[in-house]
Amino acid sequence: MNSLEFFGLRSKPFEGNTNVRFFYMSQGHGEALARLRYLVRDRNMGIGVLTGEIGSGKTITRCVLERMLAVSSFTTVSLESSNLPFGHLVAEFVRQLSGAPLELAGLTKYELLFRFKKLVWDKVASKGGHLVAFLDEAQQMAPRTLDELKNLTNLSSGGDNYLTLILVGQPEFRDILNDMPQLDQRVSLRFHLNFLARDEMGSYIAHRLRMAGLPEGATLFDEEACELIYRETQGIPRLVNRICKLSLDQAYSLQQRDIGAGLVAGIIEDVHLQKGEDGTSRGRKWYCSVGTDGARMA
Repeated sequence: MNSLEFFGLRSKPFEGNTNVRFFYMSQGHGEALARLRYLVRDRNMGIGVLTGEIGSGKTITRCVLERMLAVSSFTTVSLESSNLPFGHLVAEFVRQLSGAPLELAGLTKYELLFRFKKLVWDKVASKGGHLVAFLDEAQQMAPRTLDELKNLTNLSSGGDNYLTLILVGQPEFRDILNDMPQLDQRVSLRFHLNFLARDEMGSYIAHRLRMAGLPEGATLFDEEACELIYRETQGIPRLVNRICKLSLDQAYSLQQRDIGAGLVAGIIEDVHLQKGEDGTSRGRKWYCSVGTDGARMA
């Protein structure tokens, strides 16, 4: 019996991915979605900004929003990392819209923009649609690139814009915007995504377990364990997932279906021991993990 079968699960509940099935509608994440949907549906607000600390769930929120947009009305393009020159960003938009790569060699900026605008009209705007471009890791973009990107939101006809930009970045992106008033004034909506609240911790963990197939009414993490996880992670989803994943592995190693504060405390202690006060890796104290085939490893 492997670890999933042992806990009655169909899939791994705490993997660090952006599977929208595991998205938890916390108060903060729900408000972020509602505001960004309003921005997109308006079609004439130009630029929206979503910021948040590392591991707060910005990318999965963006993925959920993409899924929510009706394909009959909206076309989306997205970049996981936006640390590219302006021309390369536009070329990537063209590739995603056309399904074919664009050779930039020998192409002037005018020709590149002409092709992009024509493609947006032919594929999207002429059919009554609207293009939404998602750019993640926006804090990595050069100021010049950001300045040129803002001009893309001028694509319009008869008063209707064809493009909405949503820039997703870490908190320092807000400082970058403050230093670029010509861009900052174009931002119609901004939202900063905070971490999970203390009273959301148990529900978050239960939700991910339920989405992974835990039978209705069953529980794995008790209230004290959830409280300890919150104190350790301060509600940062990525860190919560890490502690929960390690706790499940250890519980399986011990053939223990109930996960309490004692087991979680041991996991947290081991994580700190491995990291070390100086940030360097150190030897393990006692933790046993489980391989992908369910075999226990020292």
